[in-house]
Amino acid sequence: MATLDPWARLGIAAEGLAATLSPAGDPSLYAPVAFGLRQAGVEARLAGQDELLGACAIRPRFLNGPYLALLFVRPAAQSRGTGRAALAFMEQEARRSGANGLWVSVSAFNDRAFAFYQRFGFAEVGLVPDLLREGEDERLMRKAL
Repeated sequence: MATLDPWARLGIAAEGLAATLSPAGDPSLYAPVAFGLRQAGVEARLAGQDELLGACAIRPRFLNGPYLALLFVRPAAQSRGTGRAALAFMEQEARRSGANGLWVSVSAFNDRAFAFYQRFGFAEVGLVPDLLREGEDERLMRKAL
């Protein structure tokens, strides 16, 4: 992951990504919960297709709804519904918990990710300059529930 954009461009090392995906020692309600993304179904496991397709980390509490801290789908698994399934799960759980929105930030240079979240119903609510790295802006996005 760390060798691919947006993480490579932003200088986020593998150690930082690992900490996001396994926040050991953070008992707070704001700690991210991480999930491995795998192909669904018993049939996939029986056919030996139980490979890790990606990962995501969700902060359950953020401005009256969860915040998607990280979503990664391996390049070979992209455009097959993996990311959409992760977002659908996040939305289902948010609705079940009574949240009124979902949140994500997208690097301003990452047009493909921005379009992906827009297709899922997210709208840009603001631009945050220099959030992760000086000279790189982040687009804060929200999907109202």
